[in-house]
Amino acid sequence: MSARFDPQQLRLGDATDASLFPDDFFQLTVTSPPYNVGLSYGEDVDDAGSYEQYLDFSRRWLANVYRWSDSSGRLCMNIPLDKNSGGKQAVTADLTNIARDVGWQYHATIIWNEGNISRRTAWGSWMRPSAPHVIAPVETIVVLYKQQWNRPHLGDERVTIERDEFMEWTSGVWTAPEEGSPSESADDAIIAPSLLMDWAMSFGGASPVKVSELRHSFAELLTRPRGPGLEGLPSDEAREWASQVWTFGGESAKRIGHPAPFPIELPRRCIRLFSYQGDRVFDPFTGSGSTLVAASRDEREAYGSEIDEAYRELALGRINAEVPRF
Repeated sequence: MSARFDPQQLRLGDATDASLFPDDFFQLTVTSPPYNVGLSYGEDVDDAGSYEQYLDFSRRWLANVYRWSDSSGRLCMNIPLDKNSGGKQAVTADLTNIARDVGWQYHATIIWNEGNISRRTAWGSWMRPSAPHVIAPVETIVVLYKQQWNRPHLGDERVTIERDEFMEWTSGVWTAPEEGSPSESADDAIIAPSLLMDWAMSFGGASPVKVSELRHSFAELLTRPRGPGLEGLPSDEAREWASQVWTFGGESAKRIGHPAPFPIELPRRCIRLFSYQGDRVFDPFTGSGSTLVAASRDEREAYGSEIDEAYRELALGRINAEVPRF
């Protein structure tokens, strides 16, 4: 089942234009705004301006989304922890402070490790303390709200998140698998704590162990047939104890046809965790349409704005192709 989507719900326009949507309209906004790192994004978009210009732009769209959100409206903002382009800048800290300045209240920050190790190449100074760069290959999802965090269940909105999803996703750390680590299918494996202790003790305590050996051994453990280690352990408890991270990677720009797509898994989790069925979910930087696809699939009303007409058409085509119809 999915929500009906009217193409008019995806507006061609600038998120800094306050007239795009009515006040007090959305219950949840999930977005990944421009990062100001010089990506090519149409003739009318400057993604490499000064940092001061970027912060002014951020203030304007954050103020508009605040205006367009109802009193219990929430915002999940996927942004880099920091950036090096044009000088080292604390993006998450700066945008969080701007959001609070325009009225948003802070709730939490989720760390998403998408496994983008290519960002580790800027050494600054190689093996010398003169000017080393410290680069965290992670992004954040800052969670904010307008006036009140608690949204009482009124009885007519269906909750769509599963218990196991709730326990896993509220851990606050989403981690992509590293190269050579167990596959994603293995991440759903359930392992009793006693089995983990037996596995650790099998290496002994005297001799050093290579990380590669640990990975190989643990991969074998995850794929081992379920045995006595789980006997008598309720599946709910096993999942609660074992699921401490969110695991998913990024999205391919080449596959999607957009310079900065984010994976559907990101808005899907935010939508299930922070909204009810039937809520209006919004993305002011729709791009390739990931948020709108996820919202429509989970029976929310999907809305968006997109400044580039070609990418608006891309998003509409993706929604038509990936969202099941009635």
